[in-house]
Amino acid sequence: MKDLWGAQKGKVNRLPIFIIVFLAALLIAAFIPLINTATVASSINMLEERGYVVLSSAEFALIAKEATASAAVIKAELAVVAAQEAAAKVDLFSTAETFLFPADTDYWVLLTADGAAGSFSNWVEIVDNNAVTLSSVFAIDAGYISDIYVYQITAPANTTHIVEIAYGASKASITRIMFNGDNLNIAQIKSRRIPAGETIYYRIMTSSAPTEFVSIGFRYFYE
Repeated sequence: MKDLWGAQKGKVNRLPIFIIVFLAALLIAAFIPLINTATVASSINMLEERGYVVLSSAEFALIAKEATASAAVIKAELAVVAAQEAAAKVDLFSTAETFLFPADTDYWVLLTADGAAGSFSNWVEIVDNNAVTLSSVFAIDAGYISDIYVYQITAPANTTHIVEIAYGASKASITRIMFNGDNLNIAQIKSRRIPAGETIYYRIMTSSAPTEFVSIGFRYFYE
C-alpha cells in the first residue's frame, strides 16, 4: 500500500526529499545577496559613524582621475616656475651691476702655489694685501663671481696652473680655471651661487714644484 508520498510502506521515496533540499537551496541562494547587502550596509554605517568617508568604486575612480589631472597641472606649473627662474638668472648675469675685488689699484691678491708638482696646495682664504677678504664682500648679500683676472705669474714659461675657488666648511666648489705664463687672461665664468656669510677659499696646482705666486682679481655681482 502506498502513502501520501507515493511510496510503499517500509520504503523511502527519494524524489520528494530531493525536491525539498533543492527548494531549500534556492531559498538560501536568494537570501545570500540580501544578507551580504545588509552586512555591507551595516559595515558602511559603522565606518561612517566612526568618522570615515566611504566611497563607491565610481566615486573613487572619479577622485583618482581628478587627482591625476591635478598632479599634471602642478607639474606643469612647477616647470613654468623653473623656466622663469632660469630666465631670470640668465638676465641677472647679463644686466647686474658688477664690482671688483680688490677694489683699488693699490690692492692685490697673491695666490701661493707651494704644493708638490701636480698636487693641490692646502685651502687658504682669499685675502688681499690689506687683509681684506673676498668673503667680506658677500657678508650680507649672496652673489656670484662673473670673471677672474690673471695678472702676473712668477713661474717658468709654459707652467700650467689650475686654480679652484670654493666656499664654506665643506669647500663647495664655485669654479675652476686653467692657465699658464704665456696665457694671462680674463676667465669669464658662471659661478654657482655664493650664499651670504660664507668664507671663500682657493687652492692651486702647478706643473712645477717650486713655490710660485699668481696675481689675481675678481669681478662679482649680487643677486
